[in-house]
Amino acid sequence: MCIRRALAPWRELRELRGRVDRLEIALATTRAEPPAVVHDLIAVADRLVDLTADEAIADPAAAAAFARWITQRVGTIIIHCELVWIADEGPFDSARHEAVASRPAPDAGQQGHIAETVRPGYLWRGQIVRPQQVVVYRAPAPPARE
Repeated sequence: MCIRRALAPWRELRELRGRVDRLEIALATTRAEPPAVVHDLIAVADRLVDLTADEAIADPAAAAAFARWITQRVGTIIIHCELVWIADEGPFDSARHEAVASRPAPDAGQQGHIAETVRPGYLWRGQIVRPQQVVVYRAPAPPARE
């Protein structure tokens, strides 16, 4: 009787180890669903392959429809990747914006402000991945002499 009691914890440990082994095997064979972004990327890739083989894209209406579709799908992918668009207006900030061009300001008060966005910037979890690419107003052009 004493031996049985002494061996009981060992039997329980062996049984527990068997359950853990079965659980590990079950987890290893269970397949998780891929993130939604995977399906979106596959859809975009498929359409791009179709585009290269499709003569209909020469049609301006078909090209415009495809451009709208691809823009929407890429927007969805960006959301799934936790990216946030930066499309600021107002004063230029070199920490958030990249000046790719400049133009004369319509008045002195606009100098140093964003005139136009060329490409949006992107934030990922609060960090800038790519700054917003902008045209910045510079000093107004001097009045023309007559």
